[in-house]
Amino acid sequence: MDEKVKSFRDTLVYLVGWVLACILAILDLFFVRELLRDVMTWIQVAVEKAQTARGELHSQKLGWTIETIDRGMLFLGGITAVALVIWIEYYLRNAEKKGKLFPSLFKVLGIEAAIILVSWVLTLLI
Repeated sequence: MDEKVKSFRDTLVYLVGWVLACILAILDLFFVRELLRDVMTWIQVAVEKAQTARGELHSQKLGWTIETIDRGMLFLGGITAVALVIWIEYYLRNAEKKGKLFPSLFKVLGIEAAIILVSWVLTLLI
């Protein structure tokens, strides 16, 4: 009976922190997807300009390719988000057992916020 009883505050912080981290993980998925869609659109416009300069007709093939890549990114992003949520839960649970919940939670939330910020800034630049 060496196990320590968790306080209600620690349990509440763990639960709220995990939910917030999961929401940010999903937002990370959407912001990164939006950034990659902007990059692909930029590539498509550049290719179409090059085709116009050479006097070629625009091909719909590139548009279909980009749409397929986008759907694949959404599928793989969803799988990645689920895996990330599971990893975050594992990481926070271990940090709670070690008594380092707050630093670990702030580290996870900071990384996720940084991903959102970098994706948003890059989207504005493109």
